This record gives sequence, structure tokens and C-alpha cells, in this order.
Amino acid sequence: MLTDKILALARCGKIEELRALLDATPDLLDAAQEGHGRTLLWEAVRFGRAPLVDFLLARGAAVDVPGRHRAESLVLLTPLAVAKWFKRRDIVEKLEAKGAQFDIYGAAFLGDLEAVRTFVQQRPELVNRTLPADGVWETIPLHFAASGEQVEVACFLCARGSDVVEHGTLLLDMAARRGHRELVELFLENGADARELTAFSVVVGGNADELLPLLVGRGLDVNRDNFGYPALVYASRGDKGEHPDWGTM
Repeated sequence: MLTDKILALARCGKIEELRALLDATPDLLDAAQEGHGRTLLWEAVRFGRAPLVDFLLARGAAVDVPGRHRAESLVLLTPLAVAKWFKRRDIVEKLEAKGAQFDIYGAAFLGDLEAVRTFVQQRPELVNRTLPADGVWETIPLHFAASGEQVEVACFLCARGSDVVEHGTLLLDMAARRGHRELVELFLENGADARELTAFSVVVGGNADELLPLLVGRGLDVNRDNFGYPALVYASRGDKGEHPDWGTM
């Protein structure tokens, strides 16, 4: 089982400790954290541990297993997309040398419109293809554009038939968490239903002054529970940087 403690070793680049663990339990090499999918290689790439990346690739680590830190990327990204995101060219080259593939999801997240356009021209069905590896949410390329705050890519995907009605709740959630009004408006214009959202998404996004009035005007119920608590409870907390003043809005 890939525990947080073992992932922390990868995060810190602890090669010798991981060598001992992998010698004893080889299956850990490609084991993925439940839910968020992070592997040892993914974690090493995310934190720029190039020597550990070399070590894991030499051991035969799978290069295309996607993962996420939920509050950071929201969506599952491949190690290659992560390396590109953090502009770690040396690690990008190492992964590509081992056959890592850049996909439409990573391209959408990173705002590579030319790549997204090429993927869609070659395979139009990709605009509504859910990422197979995500066992938590059904995410299509448009979710990745929303998570990466890539308005131009999001507009292109909507124009090419992304099903905003079907995926609207999660799309609005991601755009609201990013505090991104333009994306929220884009999804509302294309059929997303604000009534299915909870105000919690707006509270944690940090742009409640703009987004709450907009979404309430489109049917958002500020008293709708999120895991048993209304958004006012989250807004009134002070331990994670929330904003008690929003409770009066």
C-alpha cells in the first residue's frame, strides 16, 4: 500500500530509503495513492527531484500514471504534464526519452491551444471523453481547461461540442474555486446550472464579492449543505485563511 509516509520520501528525494523499500516490496514502484493517483514517480516529478526521477525510471517506473494534489491542480495530470507545468525541462526530456505521452487533458490544462486543436481535429470525440484513470470524478478536457484557467482553450472546447450541461456542476465548482468569473460566465452561458452548485466552492475560491451575486442571481442556494455544513460555516472559519466578513453577504 502506498502511504502518505512513503510518498513523503519521494517528495523529499530520499533515494536510499526508497531503494530499500522497493527491494523489499517491488510492487510499490507503480502503486498509486487511492483517489488522487500519485505514484513515487509523480511525486518526484512534482517536487523536482531529478536524481530520484532517474532512479525510478531506471527501475522501470510507468511514466504516464496521472495524479493530483487536490487543492493544487484539481484534476489528474500525467508526470509529463506536471513537469511542463513547472517548467522542468530536464525532467521533461527524461520522461519523453522513456516514451511519456502528452495528451489532450494536459494540453488543455496548460493552455496549449494548438495541441488541443490538433487532438480534436484527429479525434473529435475527445472533447467529451472522460479521463479513464479518474475514479472520483468524470472529467473531460474542458475540466482541465477550467482547472488551468485557460479561457481560450475552454472557449474552443465549448465551440467544438463539450457537454457543459452534463458536466456543468463540476465545471462551475472548478471555475468558482479558481475565483474565475469569465469561466463561470462561460459555463453558465453554455448550460451549466448554478442551482446544482454549493456556495462552498465560491467561499474557498476567494472571489466571493463577484461570484456570489452572479451565481445567486442564477439560482445558487447559499444555504445548501456541503458535507453537512452550509457555506457560512466554512466562510466563518479562521484556521485556513477563510473570510469571516463574507458571512454577512
